[in-house]
Amino acid sequence: AYTGVVKNPEFSWLSPIVFWFLYKKKQIRDIELVYRAPLPDHLLVHLLFLGLARSSEFTGLEDKAFRTFGMLRRFSDIALERDERPPRVGGKTVDDDLNDWQNYIRARLEELEAKGRTPTLELEEYRPFMMLCAYAGVLMVYGAPCAVYRPLVDGKSAGHFLIPRLEAIVHKEDWSGEKGKPPLTHAGQALERLLAWFCNPAHRTLDLNHALPAFDSVDRRKAPDGLAPLVPTVVVEAHEAATFVRTEMASAVEEEIRRLIREVRSRYI
Repeated sequence: AYTGVVKNPEFSWLSPIVFWFLYKKKQIRDIELVYRAPLPDHLLVHLLFLGLARSSEFTGLEDKAFRTFGMLRRFSDIALERDERPPRVGGKTVDDDLNDWQNYIRARLEELEAKGRTPTLELEEYRPFMMLCAYAGVLMVYGAPCAVYRPLVDGKSAGHFLIPRLEAIVHKEDWSGEKGKPPLTHAGQALERLLAWFCNPAHRTLDLNHALPAFDSVDRRKAPDGLAPLVPTVVVEAHEAATFVRTEMASAVEEEIRRLIREVRSRYI
């Protein structure tokens, strides 16, 4: 099972929809704002939730959460670079056929070899990746506990924050509703459990290590903390653990590399 928290999502899907709605309601006149939405999802969603919190009876309740509707995205959209989407082989778009994905990877390896570069992996070693591209997708939503907005609504805090994107893996059968299953059942349940877990105050915190720059509204000076994403505590703990290991082990790894270089030189030079 896979459930992810994306702190700074590159791919905005909700913001263009919101600005399209504003355009259709004639609240904005520039159609370019739909295609180049001025606010990224993780900031726009926070403002939407804040608006809901000001009129919601659930604001302040620890067992309730705001969430958007879900967006289904194929795994290959996330795995491939922007200029590689949609993937094509011989002019044909690669969709969800495993053989087509095998042909796509084979063509990529042949391109590398034609450029004089040796592929890192053999074709068969890409099979797990090819199966994910053929059969897996990601259900994406934005959500946050209602209670985190109580200080903002009451005027006791001006500390705004960012909303991470929540993801759960979806199998091809789930999104197509095959074999009598309701679509997206398992992924939806995974996200509901994540949001329920997120509602516990002990399970959430602001990730100040990944705050975006913000400015004071009065004198335009940079605010001390900026806008930090609201994330599960385990995300911050994992980041701190990885940073500690990287810092502590960096010198040891560098010394080992130097030792290996000296050994190679002594043998072959």
